[in-house]
Amino acid sequence: MEPSNPQDQKKERFVTDLSAAQSALYRHIYSLYPNLGKVDDILQETNIVLWRKVDEFDESREFLPWARSIARFQTLAAMRNQSRDPLVLNEELVELLASESEEDSPEKSNYLLALETCLARLSGKKRDLILNRYRQGASVEDIAKTMKRPVGSLSQALYRIRRTLLKCIKHQTASSS
Repeated sequence: MEPSNPQDQKKERFVTDLSAAQSALYRHIYSLYPNLGKVDDILQETNIVLWRKVDEFDESREFLPWARSIARFQTLAAMRNQSRDPLVLNEELVELLASESEEDSPEKSNYLLALETCLARLSGKKRDLILNRYRQGASVEDIAKTMKRPVGSLSQALYRIRRTLLKCIKHQTASSS
């Protein structure tokens, strides 16, 4: 049943647009602040702010760019609150990443989805190793010390994991085309 009130119709369209944008907003926030523990919180705060601004949204404009700008501000606010976090990027870099993220292409989105799928297929130890190296930014030497493994052995393991991921991503993106 279609709402008869124009304000209710606007809110219904807004909820539909917001729901459709969730994965894009998640990726956008993660590209600005690669801390998995915080991305969900920032997305939730973004959704709350978007809902509060439902009446300000100009329906003649595209929803996603507007929502991304709100997400960028929420990410910056979260960064200010967590300024002691060693993974926090400076605001100028976040702005640069945000402008690049707004230019997301379907190919980039397909690649990121393929990467997520392929990461999920890795065994727990391999996934933890690659995430520790690239998401957490730990050096190979530090990981080797923690794991009590030779640096060369660990470098080889990372190389093999990256090669496996690349093959998987190529397969995933080729099958989705």
